[in-house]
Order: sequence, then C-alpha cells, then structure tokens
Amino acid sequence: MVVALISSILALIIAFIISRKFTGSILHMNRITKKDEGSLDFSEKCEIDSRDEFGQLAGSIDDLFGISRFDPKRARREERSAQKEIEHKKVVEEMRKQFITNVSHELKTPLYAYSGIR
Repeated sequence: MVVALISSILALIIAFIISRKFTGSILHMNRITKKDEGSLDFSEKCEIDSRDEFGQLAGSIDDLFGISRFDPKRARREERSAQKEIEHKKVVEEMRKQFITNVSHELKTPLYAYSGIR
C-alpha cells in the first residue's frame, strides 16, 4: 500500500513536470503573440531552443514578426518579387492557352487543304 502511494505521488510529480514543460512553451508563444497583436511591439523573441515542433513554431513566429514588422524594405522586395512571379505565371498561362487554341485549330483543319490536293 505504501509503495503504491509513493509511486502514485511520484507519477503525479513527473506528469506535472512534463506537462509544465509542454504548456510552458505554448503559454510563452501565446503571451508573445497576444502582446504583439495590439501594441505593435515586436521586440521580444520566442526563445525556445528545441528541435521539436515547439521550436519550429517559435522560429516561424520570429520569422513572421521579423519580416513583416522589423524590415519593411525586405517585405517590399519580397512583395515585388511575388508580384513579378504572379505576372510571369499569368503570361505563361496565356501562352499555354494560345498554344492549345492553335494546336486545336490545326488538328481540326484537314491536311489536304494545305497540300493542294483536291
């Protein structure tokens, strides 16, 4: 009975420590994003040094705030680059449609009309 009580208490302590580790990271990221949301103060970083999903998410939050708020020149360059890419894709799509139209027309036209055979 005593061993069961001690092991239960030990299991609860270990579960509490592990849950605080996970929820601590989440609460830290939530606090930073909520604070930055209204005040436009993006000086605090998500300093979570882990290689798991929490670390990746913290890095993504830092990247998002860093690009969109701290470096407006970089954001404008990336926006212009994206606009150029969109324009290029529109031109390529128009060329593809024109090519399909031309090929379709040529396939519908009988070959003997061009060969002079009647």
